[in-house]
Amino acid sequence: MITVVASEGATPDRWRLVSRSATSADVLAAGPRRSLRQLSDGAGELRIVATVDGHFRWTLTAPDGGMIAESPAEYRDADRCRQAFIQAQHAARTVLGR
Repeated sequence: MITVVASEGATPDRWRLVSRSATSADVLAAGPRRSLRQLSDGAGELRIVATVDGHFRWTLTAPDGGMIAESPAEYRDADRCRQAFIQAQHAARTVLGR
């Protein structure tokens, strides 16, 4: 099951896209509340960014440079990172009924 979980506390204007199974829950993406539809549309610039420890994260940014969504997890290679973005995009579409 895929759900959207609103953040609480210090960042109430953010969301997390969570995939739950009987044995685990994985955060697929996170971002400002207004951006879930943009993630589902892929509206923005996808960047695969190397971290200092040699892993990768994805970010989806608006034309003005503002953050639409980002991967909470880090991935061992760029291809897996891109696949994680596609999975998050598909999950956003599922949640929005598209």
